[in-house]
Amino acid sequence: MVATITTEEGLKIPVFDAAYTDAKGRNVGKFFNNPEILRHSILQAMFEPNELNSLMIVKLDKSNPDPRQLRANIHDPEDGIKRRMIFQSGNSYYFGDETLAKKIGDLFVTEKDTACRYGSLLVSTCMSGVSECDRLRVKIVDFTEPQYDKYRTGDCHGVISSELLKSIGGEKNRACQFRFAWLNSWNTENIESTPQVSFLAKGTLRPDDNLLDSNADSQGNIPQLILDRSSIKGINKKQLKKLIPCGDYQLPKAILGNRKNSQIGITQTSWQSTGVWFDEEAQKQDLVPAAKAEAQRLAALQRDPMKLRQAMIEDYDKREAYLARLNERNLKEQQDKLSSTIEDEINGDREESAEDKKRERQDIQMLKADKFGLMIGSPEFTNMAERWLASKWRNLATRGALSMTSAMALPCEDLPRGVVCAHHLKEGECVQGRFPILNKDGLRKYQNIHAKNLDIPQETRTAIAKIKGVIWFHPKDLEKFHQGDFDGDEPFGIESQKIPHIAQQILPAQDGLFEFGEVIQAEKVPYTKAKYREDDSEVREGKVKAGDRKFTTLEQIGVASSQNEVGIVALAIGKVAAALPNLGEDEKLFLKQQKRFIAALSIMEQYEVDYQKNSLRGKDAKEVKEKTSLNPDTLLEKVDEWCEKHKSCTYFFQYKGDERLYKQFPMPADFPNPIYVLAKEAVNPYWEQTRLIHRNRDEFQHILPSIPAYLIVSKDNRRQLEAAGIEYEKEGKELHVSYEYKDALLEREIEYRHSKENDLSWSENELQWAKDLVQRFQEDKSIICDRTGSDIKARKEEMGKLYDSYRAEIDEIWDTPDRKTRAAHALFQATHTSDNLSKHRTICQKVAEDLEITFSLQEDYELLHEALPRDVYVLQVPFQKVKTKDGRTIDLPNQWKDALDSKGIAYEATAHPELPLVEFAFKNLPQSMVAKLDAKYGDNSNDHIDADSLKVTNYSGNETRLLIVPPVDCRWIESQDKAGRGALVYKLFMDEICDALSNYRVNQIEVVNVKHPDNDYSEEDFSKSKWQDLKVTLQVGTIDLPPTHEKYYRFQGTPIIQLDGKNLGTFSPDSPKLPPGTTFEATLSPDKGGRSVMLKVDRESIRLPETQLPQIDSPSAIAQSDRAEYSAKSDNATHRCRERTPQPPQEPTSKPEIVVNNGKSDINNVKADNWRLYLQDTLFSVVSETYKQRRPSHSTQHFKFGDNQWTAYVQPNGDCFVRNESKRTVFKANVHTGEVQIPLTEQAAARFQEMIVEREKTLSQSRTTLAPAIESKPRELEMV
Repeated sequence: MVATITTEEGLKIPVFDAAYTDAKGRNVGKFFNNPEILRHSILQAMFEPNELNSLMIVKLDKSNPDPRQLRANIHDPEDGIKRRMIFQSGNSYYFGDETLAKKIGDLFVTEKDTACRYGSLLVSTCMSGVSECDRLRVKIVDFTEPQYDKYRTGDCHGVISSELLKSIGGEKNRACQFRFAWLNSWNTENIESTPQVSFLAKGTLRPDDNLLDSNADSQGNIPQLILDRSSIKGINKKQLKKLIPCGDYQLPKAILGNRKNSQIGITQTSWQSTGVWFDEEAQKQDLVPAAKAEAQRLAALQRDPMKLRQAMIEDYDKREAYLARLNERNLKEQQDKLSSTIEDEINGDREESAEDKKRERQDIQMLKADKFGLMIGSPEFTNMAERWLASKWRNLATRGALSMTSAMALPCEDLPRGVVCAHHLKEGECVQGRFPILNKDGLRKYQNIHAKNLDIPQETRTAIAKIKGVIWFHPKDLEKFHQGDFDGDEPFGIESQKIPHIAQQILPAQDGLFEFGEVIQAEKVPYTKAKYREDDSEVREGKVKAGDRKFTTLEQIGVASSQNEVGIVALAIGKVAAALPNLGEDEKLFLKQQKRFIAALSIMEQYEVDYQKNSLRGKDAKEVKEKTSLNPDTLLEKVDEWCEKHKSCTYFFQYKGDERLYKQFPMPADFPNPIYVLAKEAVNPYWEQTRLIHRNRDEFQHILPSIPAYLIVSKDNRRQLEAAGIEYEKEGKELHVSYEYKDALLEREIEYRHSKENDLSWSENELQWAKDLVQRFQEDKSIICDRTGSDIKARKEEMGKLYDSYRAEIDEIWDTPDRKTRAAHALFQATHTSDNLSKHRTICQKVAEDLEITFSLQEDYELLHEALPRDVYVLQVPFQKVKTKDGRTIDLPNQWKDALDSKGIAYEATAHPELPLVEFAFKNLPQSMVAKLDAKYGDNSNDHIDADSLKVTNYSGNETRLLIVPPVDCRWIESQDKAGRGALVYKLFMDEICDALSNYRVNQIEVVNVKHPDNDYSEEDFSKSKWQDLKVTLQVGTIDLPPTHEKYYRFQGTPIIQLDGKNLGTFSPDSPKLPPGTTFEATLSPDKGGRSVMLKVDRESIRLPETQLPQIDSPSAIAQSDRAEYSAKSDNATHRCRERTPQPPQEPTSKPEIVVNNGKSDINNVKADNWRLYLQDTLFSVVSETYKQRRPSHSTQHFKFGDNQWTAYVQPNGDCFVRNESKRTVFKANVHTGEVQIPLTEQAAARFQEMIVEREKTLSQSRTTLAPAIESKPRELEMV
C-alpha cells in the first residue's frame, strides 16, 4: 500500500512517474522504488500524520510536460483512494484525497492559480526550525500606508520578538527568512480577533524587542510578530485589504518556519557581473592578476596527489574560517549553519546545488579521516581530485578569482538614496548587484556607510547596528536598480578599490542614470485570467477562439507555471553583450543594434523571472515593440542570427558549462573579445590535463572488508583473551574469536586476521540487500536521466532527493550503529567488485582480428583535447598483435605509435567508442604522407562489424555493452569508457567510511612481484637468518621507466616499495597501499616460494611525505610585472625550477657565468653552499630551452648531451627526467611549471659539473653551451 509516512526526520512521500511508458508504448505511469523525503516543512507541522496519508508526488517529463498525465485517477490499486492535484512546487505536483485537498485548498480559495504560484511555500525546507505557536499575538501592518512608517517594515519584511525567534532556531541579533501558515479551521473557539480567512506568508523578520515593547496594548499585551501585509500570499490582492485588515490579532495556533538566519556568504565574480560588460583593459587590470596567481598555484600541484589532498583540505578550511570571521561566529558554529537551496525562488547565478555542497563536505571529511593516505590512488579519490581541479580551472576561466560577499537585504527608508549600510564591507564606495542581472544597469555604485557614521535618527541607527549578516538598502534603490524586494534576496557586493578600473565603468545609484533604459515592473496577468490572442498559433490554426481562456484546470496551470525561458533569455543577453564588431563592420551601427537587443531582452527577462506569478511571458511583452521596435515573438531567433554572424562570442557560452572543460580541453580563447581575457591571459597558459594514476576499485575492498565468520588470533594471545573475558575456540595452532570482539582486540592491541569464510548471516541479509540496492539504483538513475534529459541542474536535484530517500531507508532498516556499520561493509563490497576488464579486453582483441586498418578525412571531428571540432585525417588501427623481425610479439597500435613518434608526426590517440581500435587523429599531416596512407588504407572499411551486437555477460548473468578496453601495454590510448568507482556507498555511508579510515591499523603489507627480474632484490633469499626479526626502514617510491620502454605506459608511476633506495616489489591488491614518499619500519617474512614478502609494520613508524604547497607570487606582484608572452617567461619566478624541500633561494635576474680557468670552473656570484641548486637550475635551463627550440610534438622527445652520456626525456605534458650512464634517473621536473620532483643530488651535481668543464675545454668558449645530440630514433616502420 502506498501512503505518506510521517517521521521525525520528515515526510516520506510516494512518488509516481506519470510520464512512464511500458514496452508497448502505453503511458501507464509507475511508482518510484523509493519515496521522496520532505524535511522541515510547514506542511508537516500543519496536519496530523493521519491527515497526510493520501499525499503523493507526481512527476512529469521536464522537457515535455503533459497536463493530461496529471489525471485524477492516479491511485494505488491496493487502497482504491481517488486523488486529485492540490498544489504544485517546481516539477513536483502534489496529489491527495478529497479531504486533504479541501483542507489545503482553503489557503488558495480566493484565487485558484495561487496553489501553483505559492504552493512551494508549504514544502520549503525550513532548515533552522519549525514551530507550532499557540496563542500567537500578531500585528498586521502595511508599509505602503504612512501611518505604519514607525514599524519600519517593508515589502515582505517584518519584526519578530527575540524569544519567538529563538523558538524557530533563530540567532541573537540576526534576521531570518520565514514561512508562515494560518488555517481558519484552527479557530475552534471562535475567537473574534483572528483573521477570517486562511493564508500563507513569507519574507524576512528582524528581531527588535524595543519596538515590540513600545507597542503593548492597554492590557500590556506585547505583539510577538509584526507582519507586513505584503508578506501574505495565496489571497487575491484586490481582496486582501478587505479580508485581512491591518490591526492586532491573536491566533490560537499558527505555524512558523525559519528557512535560514542572515549570514554573510561568498560568491565569485562571473560573466554576468563582470565578464560581458567591461572592456579588456579593465579586466586585465582588475581580474587577471588574481586569476593568474591562482592558476600558477594549481599548475604547481595538479599532478601530485598528496599536494592535491592537502590543498583541497586547506582551501575548504580557509573558506570556512573566512566565513566564520565575517559572521562573527566561531568555526564550529559557522559549519553548523547549512545553507539550504531556495527551490521556490530564482537561484540566479548560484550554480552549486545542496547536493554539490554536501558532496564537498563529505569529500573533505574523508580526506581528513584518511590519516595514512590509503585512498590515494583509488578511483573515488582520483575522481574527486580531478573534479575539484576542473572546477577550479573552469571557475578561473569563466568567473575569475576575486570573491564578493552576499548578505540578506533589509529595508531602511531613513537611508539617503545611493547609500547602503554593510558592516562586512569597508566604508567607502562599493559595487552592488543582484542575480539575475538583466544588463549592466543592474550593477551600481553605492556609498557604504556604517551605522555609527550615518546621519539618521538615533533610534534607527541603534536598531540597524545590531543586526548581523545583512545589508541595508533604501527600498527604492533595491527595487529600481536591482528589481529586488525583502523576502530573502541576497545582493552581492565588493569594495570598488578591489576592482577600480571596472568600477569606473559602473553607474552610481542615481535616478535617471540608465544605459539600457529603466526596467519597469512587468505587467502581470494571473493564470486564471489568461486569454488567447489573435496572433497565438492555436487561434491561427482554428483550435480555439481569440478571447478564450488559456487555462481552465489546475493541472494546466501547474504545467504552465513551471515553464519559463529565464536561462535562455539570460544567455541571449550575455551573447549579445559579449559580441564585438567584425572586421570592416560599421561600428556605430553595430553598437546601436547591440544596445537595442539588450534593452529588448532585458524587458523579456523581467517577464520570464516572474513565471510563477505571471501567465505572461517574454513573447507577450508589448513594451518590447513599443520601446525597441522589435517583435518579441521573433526576438530570440533574430538574436541567434545576429550572434551567429559574431560567432567568436558564442563559444564562451557554448562551453562554460561543459563538464569536459578543463578536464579534457581548455576554453577556446584565441579571439579578440574581453570575455576570453581570463582564459587567454591567466588560465590557458598554465593549464594541462590532469593525469593521476589510479588502481582498480576492487583493490580497496580492505577499507571496509567483508564481515568474516570469525577472527583468527595466535595461540600466544590465549592468556590475554582469557583475562579480558573474550571467548574463543581452539583450532590447531590458531584461536578463533567471534567478530563481535573486534574492538576489544583492537583496544588490547591483539593482532588478528579475518577468516576466509564470510559471516553467513551478513551474506544473506546485509550483502543481499546491498546487491539489490545497487540494482535498484541503476534503475532509479536511468528513470531520472530519462525524465530530466539535458537539464543537469534538475538531474542533480532529483538525484539528491533519491540519495535522501536511500538514507532514510537505511536509517529505518539498519536501526542500530552496529547494524548500520555491517550494512556499510556490505555496500562497500557490492560497489567495489572487480570491473573484470580483462574479459572485455580479451573479447576486444578477438573482435579486432576481423578489423582492417583504415584511413579517411573526417569532417568536424571532435578531438578529445580541443573544444572546437575540425576536419582531420584519421588512421584507425585495430587492437591486434603482430610479430617483429626479431620474433617478439607486440601490439600493432604500439608499432604505429613508435613509427609516428619517430617521424615527429603530431596526433591524438583515442579508442573508438564502439570498435576495438585506436584512432590516430592527425592535426597537420604532410600531404605526401596523406597520399601514401590513402593509397594503401583509404579503401578499407570495417562496416561489416555490427557494433550493437558486441556484448559481454556480466557477473549477474545479464548482457551488457562491450567496453572498448585497449591492450595492457597501450595505456597511452585515451578512452571514453571509464571503470567504475563505487560512488553510491560514498554518498550513503560516508560517516562509516570515515570512521573506518580514521581507525584503520596498518599492521601488515604483502609485497608481490619480488622475484621480477627488474626488481633489485629478485635474487635475494629473505628466508635467511640475517633477515629474521630484522627491522628495516622502507619507503614507497614509484616505478620510473624511460619512455622508450615497452612497458612504460603500463607501469610508469606505479607505487613500489623500496629498501635502501632499491626496488623490492609492489603492493598486493589486497593490502593497504601507502602513498609515494611514505617511510615506515617493518620486519620481513617471505612466503614459501619467495615470490612475495609479508611486512609486519610498526604503525608508529609510518611517516607520510611532507607536502609543502607552492608559494606563488601575489596578484599585486603579478600586476606590476612585465606582460610578456608566456613563451618568453622562462625566467619568471613562477616558472623557475623549484624544489619541494628545501625551497631554492631567489635566483638573480641574469644567471652567473661559468668561467673556465686551468681546467677548473669557478661560479661567480653564487655562494659555495648553493652550488648544487645552481647546477640544478643550469641543467633545468638546458633541458627546457632545448625542448622549446625543437619542433613542437605531441609525443615524447628525447636527446643526449654531455658526450652522449646523459639522456633527457620530455613528455607532452612537460614532465622531464634525466638519466645518467647507468640508466638511473638523476633529475625530474616539469618544463612548464618548473616544479622539481626528483632533485639533483650532490653526487650527480658534481658529475654534471665535470661534464660542463669537459665541454668548455672542447668548445674553448667563455660561456657554457650544451648542444643536444642528434635524436636517437626508434626503428622505422614501413607504413606504406
